[in-house]
Parts: sequence; structure tokens; C-alpha cells
Amino acid sequence: MSNDGATVEVDGGRELAAALHGVSDGLKDMTATNSKVANTVAPVARRLAPRLTGALRDSIRGEGSPQGAEVGTAIAYGWPVHSGVPSRNIPGVPFIADAWRDTEPVWMAVYEDDVQTLVDTQVATKANH
Repeated sequence: MSNDGATVEVDGGRELAAALHGVSDGLKDMTATNSKVANTVAPVARRLAPRLTGALRDSIRGEGSPQGAEVGTAIAYGWPVHSGVPSRNIPGVPFIADAWRDTEPVWMAVYEDDVQTLVDTQVATKANH
């Protein structure tokens, strides 16, 4: 094997590297996107939640953080209703999980659109400098 080398120069390589770094930074804090996703799922979870008094349904909220989208309730009996209580032979009504499943095409599109916008913005910004 020989040590013959080749040099390749990529036109715009520095700009591409800077753009990819910007995309990486943007992916570290997806709060706005995660909030959009959570607030897409939460209304469906409210609609699917069992209703006795309406308190559980009214308590369901969606929230985004840098790391993820969350849909849940602060009501103490919310999770037992969702998951069931096997020791008491009470089946769960997985209204939150069902809401995530039912809305998957919608929230996946939100993530795809927002990540693509981030990439496009970073590439355009670095190309113009």
C-alpha cells in the first residue's frame, strides 16, 4: 500500500460545517417545537379522557421543554385512570397514549417541518456570509 495522498477542496466546506454546527445548537433546545407538539396532542387527550365530573379532562395540559413534549395531568388519580389498577382489577383507559398514537402523523410533521426550517435557515445564513 502506498502513501500517495490526494487533496480535496470542498467549495463552501467551511460554511457547511458552520451551518451544521448551527443546526446542532438549534436541536439542543427544541422548546418551541416541543410545545407545539404537546399542544397538538393535549386537546385529543382531553377529548379521549373519561368524564365523570370533567375535572380530569379539564386538567390535561401539554408542555414543551428543551428535551421533549409532555402531556399529562396534575390530578392524583389521572395516572391510575390512564394505566389502571391491576391490584383492584380496574382496567386502564390509556387516553394520553391513545392521543399520542392518534396524532402521530400530525406531530411527526411538526418535527419534520421545524427541523427542516432550522436546517434551511442555517444553510442560508452561512451561505450569505
